[in-house]
Amino acid sequence: MPCTEAYKEHIMYICGSYKKRTADCTAHFIRTDLLTAGVTENLRKVTSYAVKKNELKTAEKRIAELSAIFKAAV
Repeated sequence: MPCTEAYKEHIMYICGSYKKRTADCTAHFIRTDLLTAGVTENLRKVTSYAVKKNELKTAEKRIAELSAIFKAAV
């Protein structure tokens, strides 16, 4: 069966407690396409933060180097 967009909307994860009836749990689930989109967006945010933090550290290091050079020149 080809993976069409309509087909992808029907693939989902069901709560394990509900599926096994091991706890009082109502039926709930999440579609895999929505889960993938949420995880991907969160990963983009975390990656962006890490890149910005690294750029900030690099800039702070360069500022310290330049400050040392200017102090030595005076």
